[in-house]
Amino acid sequence: MADLDKRPAPRRGACFMWVSARPREEETGRDGFEPERSRESAGRLAHLALIPALVALDLGTKAWARTGLRYAEPMEVLPFFDLTLGYNRGVAFGLLNDSGGLPVLLLTAAISVMFGVWFWREPRPLTRLGLTFILGGALGNFFDRLSRAEVTDFLDLHVFGSHWPAFNLADTAITYGGVLLIIDMLNAHKEARSSER
Repeated sequence: MADLDKRPAPRRGACFMWVSARPREEETGRDGFEPERSRESAGRLAHLALIPALVALDLGTKAWARTGLRYAEPMEVLPFFDLTLGYNRGVAFGLLNDSGGLPVLLLTAAISVMFGVWFWREPRPLTRLGLTFILGGALGNFFDRLSRAEVTDFLDLHVFGSHWPAFNLADTAITYGGVLLIIDMLNAHKEARSSER
């Protein structure tokens, strides 16, 4: 019995420190969950900051076209590409040009809100980047139409006398964003098929 009484008492401080340290490991994301969420938030904010930059670039080039180009007079840049000032009351690439200003304005606003909600909830970086370009382009055309009741176009592609509908940088951003969405959707489909095997 005397030998049992000589056993050292348990180190309560060490036990307490070990127990209290476990939640700290979980809070700092020992499995990488919290850092991953932080990276996602940082990426979302970076993409969000790109949207007003795209809008400013689009509106700036439109303002330059209105002052530096003459209406419907091409300025040749390449054999298949001219700068030609034009206006439309429709959406991208002159679609719905005869629908009137207010319906197109409301349609553009509704589409921008829809893509904005999708953007904020989207976890995949490439899809979110595509939505960034779409939102930047849609808002560029929206603000141009809101202030002038029409959209300025000045980019003119043509081959053998056939011209693609005139467009602007906002339309280009929308197209590029759509391509990124398609690419990432195909990537997601491949990833889903690979995980099923």
